[in-house]
Amino acid sequence: MQLFRKEQHLPSNIIDRDSMRNWKEAGSLDTYGRAKLIVNKLLASYEKPELDPAKEAALRAFMLDLAKKAGMDALPAHDLSPTMV
Repeated sequence: MQLFRKEQHLPSNIIDRDSMRNWKEAGSLDTYGRAKLIVNKLLASYEKPELDPAKEAALRAFMLDLAKKAGMDALPAHDLSPTMV
């Protein structure tokens, strides 16, 4: 038992290992609800990294070529706003 707390692996805070009372006091969110909150926080805090415009254009052209080979006419929209989740 001495090493249990240190050695126990909990994959993420999406999995609630708290008591039923604390779970109810925290809003009774299920795994999906907790995951959705975390995703929305991550998306809201996202900052697009600076990328050389020439490299970005080359990446877009590469992706568009792959999309066309897969039967797509255009790349899908990539709105990263939290409302998408």
